[in-house]
Amino acid sequence: MAFIWTMKSDILVIKTDIGYLQRAQQNTAESLKQFGAVLTSGAVRDARIAMIEKRIDELAHGKGFIEN
Repeated sequence: MAFIWTMKSDILVIKTDIGYLQRAQQNTAESLKQFGAVLTSGAVRDARIAMIEKRIDELAHGKGFIEN
């Protein structure tokens, strides 16, 4: 009977630990998702800046400038 009682408490501890690990895993997954969004946003911003720099260089060489 003592063995069963001891095993019951050990099972409850393991169950609690598994619940904690599941919540921690969900938090980690959400953090990685947000980090991915930030990286994507940074990459889009870099591409836009590169396009603007290219247009400025073209204007400096007289390309794309409209005159009457």
